[in-house]
Amino acid sequence: MGRDIIEFRGIAPLTVDQLIVAVNEVLASRGVNLFSKRTLRYYTTQGIVPSPMGSPKFARYGYEHILCLVGARAMQDMGRKIDQIRPEVQEVHRGRFDRIEKVVTDWSENDAAARNRSLAAHEYREEFDETRTKLVKMATMVGRIPLSPYAMLEIGDCPDVGAEIKKALKELTKIAEQF
Repeated sequence: MGRDIIEFRGIAPLTVDQLIVAVNEVLASRGVNLFSKRTLRYYTTQGIVPSPMGSPKFARYGYEHILCLVGARAMQDMGRKIDQIRPEVQEVHRGRFDRIEKVVTDWSENDAAARNRSLAAHEYREEFDETRTKLVKMATMVGRIPLSPYAMLEIGDCPDVGAEIKKALKELTKIAEQF
């Protein structure tokens, strides 16, 4: 997982390249598009990110720049537009980091929960595929179906076994479509 935003609080001023690397480090684990210098310029012109410290040739960026960039991305993922984000990040421009840090932390936690749900669905899908394969094999077997290491079902013992297996496959398919 990428670094937590608060880990960057005590960093010394950064060059533009170091800023982009730091922001992308935070975003990398969230699976979102990474920032570029062009995105930084856009956010600066839109008033989302404060201007850098120093002259253009020696521009330096601090924690507030990282926080504004990651915070803006978090709020965009929450459905907010630039005009709605601008007033939120103004607090960072005034030295109040707590509100945007909370937004970023909540976004990270929600994103982690979504990844966990997605992972669980993927694991379920693999289990479903494995079970379906076994059922198909059973349906096409002639003669015997193993029920356990100690019991076998003879096709002759249950004339509707093919129909029951087909019914089970349909039910499994319905359940799998929910994922």
